[in-house]
Amino acid sequence: MSALIAIIVTIVVAVILLKLAFKLLGIIIAIAIGVAVYFIAHSLFGKKV
Repeated sequence: MSALIAIIVTIVVAVILLKLAFKLLGIIIAIAIGVAVYFIAHSLFGKKV
């Protein structure tokens, strides 16, 4: 029984960590896209001026 409980707990923790990892990854990607867009816009405006 204890082995089964340990396996279930491990799976639950792994799923929670994966969800957190995907959330962090999404935030990082969003920030990266925002920064990239900012730099592209900045360089375009810089060329125009």
